[in-house]
Amino acid sequence: MCRLEEKDYEILAAALRVKGRFYSLYKETSIPLATAWRRVQRLLQMGYLTHVDGVIDVGVKGLVALAARGDVHAAVELAKRYKTTREAVEYFVKELCQYVEDISFVPAAELSDFLRLFSIADLYRFKDTPAEELVAKLLLDYCQVCVIETESGKYIFGQGYILASYCKICGEKYELFVKCPLYDKFFSSVKKVFIKSGNGRGNEGN
Repeated sequence: MCRLEEKDYEILAAALRVKGRFYSLYKETSIPLATAWRRVQRLLQMGYLTHVDGVIDVGVKGLVALAARGDVHAAVELAKRYKTTREAVEYFVKELCQYVEDISFVPAAELSDFLRLFSIADLYRFKDTPAEELVAKLLLDYCQVCVIETESGKYIFGQGYILASYCKICGEKYELFVKCPLYDKFFSSVKKVFIKSGNGRGNEGN
C-alpha cells in the first residue's frame, strides 16, 4: 500500500524503537549517514515521520505503513494512541489496503483522515467486526459537524438509519449502522428541535 523502499521501512521501524534526534535514529539503522538524512527528510515531507522540537517520531501514516507489512509493534502503538485493540487496528489496516494502493499522497495526520477513502456503503464492511467500535469512534471524531449530541449519547444520522453512535442507553458502546427501536421517536424529536431552531432564526430576520 506504500511505494516505499526497504530502507524507508528500516528508518520507520527504527524511529518506532527510538524516538529522538536524527543521529540517534541513524545509529539504529544500517544505512549510510547521507542516505539516511535524505530519506528522513523525504519521509518527513510525505508525512510518515513527524519532527517536533528536534525529536523525530513515527506519525500515524508511518505506523499504518508498518502495520500493513505486519509490524506488530506499529499496530500496538496505534492501538495505544486510539485506545482500542491491536485486532481492531489490524483489521482496519487490512481493509484500508484493499482501497488504496499507495497512501504516500494521502494527507493523513490522524487515523480518521483515512475515512475519506471509504464511501458510506464501504463502511458497512466494518459492521460486526473487530474494527466496528474503532471506526464508529473515528467517524464521530472526523465528522464532528454531522454529530448530534444529546444527554443519551452522540449520533450521526443517515437517511432512515444511524450511521454511527455512542449510545448510553444501549450500553455505552460505539456502533455502526445501528438498528435502534427508538430511532423513529428519537429522529422525530431531533427534527422538531431543528425545525423550531430554524424558524426561530427566520423570525429574527423578519
